Amino acid sequence: MPPPVTPLPTVAVENLLAQQLKQDLSAYPRPVCQAGTHNEKEWADYGQSLAPALGRLFSDSRGQSLPWQKLVGIFEQGSGLALDALESNIDALLVTIIKANCNNRTGGGASPAAPRDNVYVVNRHGGIWQIGQVANVLNAVWAVDHWIVLVTKTDYGGGASFEIWHISQLAGAWKNEPKIQFTQSASQPLPRLSADGNGVTLYSLPAACNLPKNISDPNPIVESDYRWQNGQYQCIASRIIPTPTPTRHP
Repeated sequence: MPPPVTPLPTVAVENLLAQQLKQDLSAYPRPVCQAGTHNEKEWADYGQSLAPALGRLFSDSRGQSLPWQKLVGIFEQGSGLALDALESNIDALLVTIIKANCNNRTGGGASPAAPRDNVYVVNRHGGIWQIGQVANVLNAVWAVDHWIVLVTKTDYGGGASFEIWHISQLAGAWKNEPKIQFTQSASQPLPRLSADGNGVTLYSLPAACNLPKNISDPNPIVESDYRWQNGQYQCIASRIIPTPTPTRHP
């Protein structure tokens, strides 16, 4: 009868997984991110290597006893990148790889910046689904059977475009469905998702509702509350945010 197999200590397992991850990523090292550097092919190859490496790490049999948080730390250690992760009540994790891409502007002036972060859903069985590329994820909430996610979709000169996603599982695959899109000035406060994900406060004048027609301020800051009702986000109320009067010093 063969002797019982002694399990490796947790630290040893973590080190082995980190080494494996570095090996998986070694074929496509992170390119230089510098204005004027034309290495788009290198960035494309590097970006395509991240998802398989992430999926292999989370499905590796050696790490099945480790909590999600440990695996996130191992990826960060092995890749040099930061992760933002949100659990669900099933075997799935919403993962944002922060600064997965070089976000140089695609042109001059008010042109948009390239998406900075990659968003995935990953599980422990080798499943990984790329949800999208965005400037950044502002907030995310798990709601019963799906994630509700507020993202800055694109940054551009003086402003940004935003979306709220509902990421749901359909026929075994995780898919993203944008539910509301809006733009606002970069100088305005960032939009905010409510604690349950069913409400959003935003600062886009075209998206306002029930405002008086005789607004004296030529560039008002308008705050609007939207709620998820009847299958869509609907404007509930808008209000003008007073601009503070500068204090005159003697």
